[in-house]
Amino acid sequence: MKAVKYQTKVEKGGRLRLSKLPIPPGQTVEVIILEQEPQAGDIYAKTSALVKKKGLKRMTLKEIAAIVHESRGLKL
Repeated sequence: MKAVKYQTKVEKGGRLRLSKLPIPPGQTVEVIILEQEPQAGDIYAKTSALVKKKGLKRMTLKEIAAIVHESRGLKL
């Protein structure tokens, strides 16, 4: 069995589009979908994934600073 690896994004409606496959038309294929993990050094992607997973609301830097200061017993 020949394996071909592609990276693409899921489109609206949960659709994937693969083009220019090195397989002849009409050939039966098996498809396995793997969700790509954030790269080791990509803190933005890790943070974004965590926010989505936990269902956290987006906060401004000012709101975050207020929480940090409050936890340290300080006032802004």
